[in-house]
Amino acid sequence: MRNVPNATPWKGIACNGSSSTNSRRRSHCLNFASSTWHPSHSSKLDCVRAVARISLPILVVGGVDRREDLTHLSFPDGSFDLVYASHVLEHILDDQSAIREIRRVLSVGGVAILPVPIISNSTVEYGEPNPFEVNHVRAPGLDYFDRYKKIFGRVQIFESMSFDPKFQVWIYEDRSNLPTPRMPKRPKMIGSVHADYVPVCYD
Repeated sequence: MRNVPNATPWKGIACNGSSSTNSRRRSHCLNFASSTWHPSHSSKLDCVRAVARISLPILVVGGVDRREDLTHLSFPDGSFDLVYASHVLEHILDDQSAIREIRRVLSVGGVAILPVPIISNSTVEYGEPNPFEVNHVRAPGLDYFDRYKKIFGRVQIFESMSFDPKFQVWIYEDRSNLPTPRMPKRPKMIGSVHADYVPVCYD
């Protein structure tokens, strides 16, 4: 793993990657996902798994190397070849600063994978966290990815309909009863099967 000066450690720096015997340079990854997927399982990656200081309580802390403010990352410019932040940005009010910080810490030629739940036809800003939606501060629509396009050189969107149905890459949720008293700004969407989207952002 690269030396990261002036950082804010949390439970120490304990990347799973080890020195590679391959002559090619190892890749460096920053994973902000709350899932159990850990890119350092690959022998060609050194990975820092971080949890973001966002508006919801920290629910998953096992195996976390750092605790970071995604709007003010402590890492130097160009520290990572891959940044993975799955279903994180919909919790951050100042998401523009967070996206710019992700872009800043990407190396030349780096890739950022930044999916958010597409739960509206167009993005709806709540203005404050909604505790009944795991403290979401917005309901992202497909237009949300336009925010990435303003900062990254290229954005490629992978969507459910692009894959064989046997992989079950659809979202099954009845959204026809929205909005509700607990989710007053969550818009109604017709149908119980919805496409999922994964944006891949390139330097």
